Amino acid sequence: MIAWEWWRRLGWWWLRTSIVAENHLMSKEDAGREAGFWLRHAFGVSEVELILKRSVSGPLKIWRLARFLYYIAQRGRGVPAAYLLGKKSFYGREFTVNRAVLIPRPASETMIDVCLPVATECDLVVDVGTGSGALGITLALECKQPVVMTDCSRRALRVARKNWERLRPGSGAVDNGEANDSKTDNEWVQSVRFLPGNLLAPLAGPEFTLPNKLLVIANLPYLKTGALKELERSVRREPSLALDGGADGLELYIKLLDQLEEMLGRKKIKSEILDKKIFLAMECDPEQIEKLIELVKGKFSMAEVVITKDCHGLDRVVSGWLI
Repeated sequence: MIAWEWWRRLGWWWLRTSIVAENHLMSKEDAGREAGFWLRHAFGVSEVELILKRSVSGPLKIWRLARFLYYIAQRGRGVPAAYLLGKKSFYGREFTVNRAVLIPRPASETMIDVCLPVATECDLVVDVGTGSGALGITLALECKQPVVMTDCSRRALRVARKNWERLRPGSGAVDNGEANDSKTDNEWVQSVRFLPGNLLAPLAGPEFTLPNKLLVIANLPYLKTGALKELERSVRREPSLALDGGADGLELYIKLLDQLEEMLGRKKIKSEILDKKIFLAMECDPEQIEKLIELVKGKFSMAEVVITKDCHGLDRVVSGWLI
């Protein structure tokens, strides 16, 4: 008989030793809870079973023990738990994640709350720099609108496409308790696309027709290059491509605004239709809010800009109709 508590204590010691050695402190309580979580996950038992059984009955399966020690070692090195689990919950759904994409954060759910009322009014939603697809796929499923997701990383797009194939209607996954295989739904499913390219570049070709109302959502890298080395160890494990926003953190947002300005200008001249409207929602660091609003107003003086706080009470989303 091998006591669970012995293995939990081993995991607790390993986590504490590894993290303290890297100058990232973890409380005894947190280390104990996390060691218990990985023990349950590796051995496939619930917390109640762990308490009641107290020990491993029967022969110990070495591969399960090896998996537990692997989890503890990786966490001790700062690898995010979501990467080890291969999934992360976002807006009530589970998304596949790996080291090619940024892990969705609860604060980013604010983007969904801001965009949901607008998405139903728009003819097309564009999720720029989609990563795992959490934003674009959530809006697609919540509103059943055509969505285009772009990313310069083909590895990230593969993750987003995998999430869509798993979560879309007809995939076998239950969404909101219903499965709908109507012709209309099938047509809508086909309208969700994944395009490789830099920001809005995949939509800049002459074959793309600007809809009357377009929703553009962007959770782009917004950390300053110099701040990356100061991040928590687990965050530094995420792809720098999804974190590094340049010297001031707004490099990609400036490019996005330039692309929008060019797109609107070209379409107006070509079609002579001036009633096109674009709703833009951008996530950023609270300290960048004023600067980002200034950039938006500099390009679109008539923009109706609104600031929305996240779940932590911090200014997080800048949004509004550009024209």
